Amino acid sequence: MKITLLLLFSFVVIGTCSAQITKGTSFVGGSGSYSKGTSKYNQGPDIVYKSSGSNFNFNPKAGYFISDNIALGLAINYFGSRSKSKNTPGNESYVNKQQSFGINPFGRYYKMLGERAAFFGQLTASYTKGQIKTDDFIYQKYSFVGAGVAPGFVFFATPKIGIETTVGNLGFYHSDNKNFSQDPNNSNENTSNQFVANIEASNIFLGINFYLGR
Repeated sequence: MKITLLLLFSFVVIGTCSAQITKGTSFVGGSGSYSKGTSKYNQGPDIVYKSSGSNFNFNPKAGYFISDNIALGLAINYFGSRSKSKNTPGNESYVNKQQSFGINPFGRYYKMLGERAAFFGQLTASYTKGQIKTDDFIYQKYSFVGAGVAPGFVFFATPKIGIETTVGNLGFYHSDNKNFSQDPNNSNENTSNQFVANIEASNIFLGINFYLGR
């Protein structure tokens, strides 16, 4: 019995030590969403507020292993929304639009746990730029830059399909917001710097990556 347990333990240790994701492997993944809806609100018998809107979000990601268990990659984020509101009487209407684009280079180091699973640490730099406008008037422009680290875990359902999760984030971020008004005297700009240390259940992200060449 002792010999059997020793052999099993040896196989696990050997598998853990020898397993790796080799240089030249690449992976792709991402996420996207689209939603659309309408709403109606009656304030008394003669006043009606109507609104309709849509949201679109697209986040592709790709990475390449520059050496065994070390990968560099790039993620892109695009968000767009449009809403139209109208009220009666008066038939007054306006359209709100928001767009943002972000680029996020990242690096990962994997620690394999046999052939089917691995822990990884991810370092990400982030830059996002966007604007919000009503009809044709831009009333806010914003930008966001920062860097952070996060722990992660990946399970390989097959050698080429990895189901992964990252938990929380530790990083530093800087934001810049410019608010515009029809009256230039009311326009303003504000900036903020924030250090984030957040590991909570609400900050668990799941995803699927396809590993090529593994």
